[in-house]
Amino acid sequence: MANVTIKKDFTTELKGDIYIQTQAKIVTEKIVARARALAATDAYETGAYMRGIIANGTQILATDWKSLWIEFGTINPRFKNMIARHILRRAAELQGFTVRGGKK
Repeated sequence: MANVTIKKDFTTELKGDIYIQTQAKIVTEKIVARARALAATDAYETGAYMRGIIANGTQILATDWKSLWIEFGTINPRFKNMIARHILRRAAELQGFTVRGGKK
């Protein structure tokens, strides 16, 4: 599984601020929508990866079993030496976020 976390304890820190929690959920849903659109064009074979991109609070998860390979690639010839597609990272960046780590 691969995931993007806007801020790990964001919801806990802002427990009493409904407005900010609502805005965080809106941003999360926008990133999910963008990631699904990217997955549809860049990593669509059966649609399982695209359908497996979900929001969980302020986290975006890719839950399909091959998500790790799609995000970060593989050098295993059995899997066609899949190149890293960084779909979750790109989706967050296209929404205006800076993503740290996870890319060489």
